Amino acid sequence: MRVIENNQELRRYQLFEKGDLVGFAQYSMRDNELWLHYTQLKRRHKSEELVELLFGHILDDVHRRRLAIMPFCPAMRIYMAARPEYTYMVPEHWQRRFLSLPETPHRCLDRVRYTGSPKRRSTATVERPVVHLPLAPGYNPGSTASATFLDALRGT
Repeated sequence: MRVIENNQELRRYQLFEKGDLVGFAQYSMRDNELWLHYTQLKRRHKSEELVELLFGHILDDVHRRRLAIMPFCPAMRIYMAARPEYTYMVPEHWQRRFLSLPETPHRCLDRVRYTGSPKRRSTATVERPVVHLPLAPGYNPGSTASATFLDALRGT
């Protein structure tokens, strides 16, 4: 089951799948404008469907609350530029900047931040050599005064 909630304390729309946080869209508020900064997903949940579900919910919520949206998030810009029915939500003097499609076509997924390793990490233990670094003569690690350490570095 997928759930999207607006966590106003953290200022982000959070996407949960089976109770696990799989992604979010970070925003801030400026007067009656919601500034959407970026979108982040866990790599193993990389899916166009999830991104579209999250963006659709955000835009519906912004519309319901009668706010304007400033899509600084590149993924949201691509999503909105491909759907002219959302154009009115961006202030008119910003529409040209935010809603012009790039010359090279991109998918929303190409502009989402991902967390998690792209490769599976090995569970094997790697033996690493221990390196012992010599301390400067006269250095007292228990001393709170740094003068002794600085004097030792200067050679005095």
